[in-house]
Amino acid sequence: MRRLHPALLGELIGLRVRVVNATHPGYIGIEGTVVDETKNLLVVETSEGIKKLPKPDIVVEFELPNGERICVDGAEITVRPHERTRKLWRKVYARSGRG
Repeated sequence: MRRLHPALLGELIGLRVRVVNATHPGYIGIEGTVVDETKNLLVVETSEGIKKLPKPDIVVEFELPNGERICVDGAEITVRPHERTRKLWRKVYARSGRG
């Protein structure tokens, strides 16, 4: 896995998201708030209801709480949420000399 933006190594639920590219043209332009996540899916609440988006097939733009927008290939975040978080903790502890 390529080094991700630090914000993406934590929780994605609650972030605003917009699909900017996809293997299926029907996914492009979907936007809303991430309400759930699995290894292979982002579940997004949109103005039209809940949409389940396959991570490996999409490129998304996340809006971070500070207003920064970052573009991410969904294939890069196709891991279980707790595994992504665990990788962040390993890096934090390795840098601080703890653990």
